[in-house]
Amino acid sequence: MNPKNTEDLIQSLSQEVTPVKPMGREPLQAGLWFFVSCAIIATSFAFKHTRWDFALKLQDASFVKTGLVLLIDSLALIFTAVWFSIPGRRGQLAFAFVSSVILAIFTGTALGHAFNFADFSPITTLEFSEMHCALLSIIMGAAPLVALMSLCRKLAPVKPGITGAWIGLASATGTAVAMSMICDKDHPAHLLGWHYLTPFLFLGGLGFFLGRKILRW
Repeated sequence: MNPKNTEDLIQSLSQEVTPVKPMGREPLQAGLWFFVSCAIIATSFAFKHTRWDFALKLQDASFVKTGLVLLIDSLALIFTAVWFSIPGRRGQLAFAFVSSVILAIFTGTALGHAFNFADFSPITTLEFSEMHCALLSIIMGAAPLVALMSLCRKLAPVKPGITGAWIGLASATGTAVAMSMICDKDHPAHLLGWHYLTPFLFLGGLGFFLGRKILRW
């Protein structure tokens, strides 16, 4: 092929190709994810009112601390998903380690409270009639999970399954905060089973599955 023709072909093809949009800055992208998640979860209060003793619970240091830990971990998980969505981005393992440790310590503490409160037999105090709390958590968490997943597609995740799992866990931890404002049952076994473990496992697994299907590029 004539070199002149080759150059003309390359130039014509380059003009037809749609320019690649630059990636948004990571903190701004993570902040957008967090805002969208909070906005979607907040809509649940249009259907479920806050608990009757919410004003009193805000004066409870333990209640406030639990909510803050969940919010911080949700934000850390979102940043982890963002960092894992950028090939070669430094700090991926650091974010994954921090968010995982926070989640593990929180879940372990909740498990310890459930065992101590129930005299080492938490399953006997876990009322399956209260499973609707877990279902509500999953329903509320599914919406931000899908929203964050769609935003993540604009990036370039190299590990779609793991990234999806982080997104699912971020949605679950954020939803747990909303559930603490709605549900007035504070029994440790109830919180562990229906507010934490079930939504964490379900949404984390769902995020992993959807990530492998949706976050391909």
